[in-house]
Amino acid sequence: VYSNTTWRAKFVNPVDWASLDRLSGVCSSEVKFAYGSNYGRARKVSIAFEAGSLRDTLVMVQDSGVPNPSMTLTPSSLNVGPDVTKGKVILSTNFPENIDQVQTFISYPDGSDDWISAVSLTSTSLEFSMTAHSGAAPRRAVITLSHKDAYDAEITAQLFVTQNPAL
Repeated sequence: VYSNTTWRAKFVNPVDWASLDRLSGVCSSEVKFAYGSNYGRARKVSIAFEAGSLRDTLVMVQDSGVPNPSMTLTPSSLNVGPDVTKGKVILSTNFPENIDQVQTFISYPDGSDDWISAVSLTSTSLEFSMTAHSGAAPRRAVITLSHKDAYDAEITAQLFVTQNPAL
């Protein structure tokens, strides 16, 4: 840090995998950045340096510890009856350390309403709830899992759900 006054350093967003050896100083000095091993996808943290009204930000990126990241759902489609209210499929991924950063999105391509809820993701499964179906036609939904790494490289997996009407 090059400064002619007092300065402060902090992570813009806290992380549990990196640390700074000091958070402030006077005039020019050094800040050591320490980090843990990365067994997941590429990650980043921003460090803000402030002196008076001036601020500069340094972005540190740690490359992935996973050479070919993957995420799949098995099966990739479910076809269920009208009274089925719980769904569960197997999730296979080689970056389980990042599972808490995977986002889930639900879409209804046939225009039906929000009949899927309580989506839960672990490193080995995707679980969700469905309302019972009382309509006359099948209804469809797509549950999409998405993860972006520090370089905004996105990996997705999709589950296609069809809930059939009573016969």
